[in-house]
Amino acid sequence: MSNFGKLQDYKQLQTYAEQVAKFLKLLSCPVVEVKPVDRGKARLKTRKITIPVRVLGDNEAYKRYYVAHEVCHFSTGLEHSRDFKHKEDEVVRKLWGIGIIRYDGRPPKPWQDWRVYPVRLVDLKSGEVIWSRK
Repeated sequence: MSNFGKLQDYKQLQTYAEQVAKFLKLLSCPVVEVKPVDRGKARLKTRKITIPVRVLGDNEAYKRYYVAHEVCHFSTGLEHSRDFKHKEDEVVRKLWGIGIIRYDGRPPKPWQDWRVYPVRLVDLKSGEVIWSRK
């Protein structure tokens, strides 16, 4: 990917973050950083979110979800609480018409994924699965 392509991807992720921050009525929008890491991270003190570089290769629905997930931490805190998941669901549903389907049974491995991260993202208008964990 060219540097221009990477810049465009970064700008798109930052735009998603701005949309979410505005929806959540945050005082300021966190800055998006894209890094070669395994997991994303919200750093409340520095007002930054880290998005793994691998996310750039995924579809737009997943990119939007991932950015929304990290920005939601600025609204509800770092825990993946019921309130957090409710807020995350509301953001992607109202901004982009995306539904989050989470794992509802026994915890898969790794255990951190249990009932937090999506197994599928669904277009709420058509009911079509637009992203699925492989």
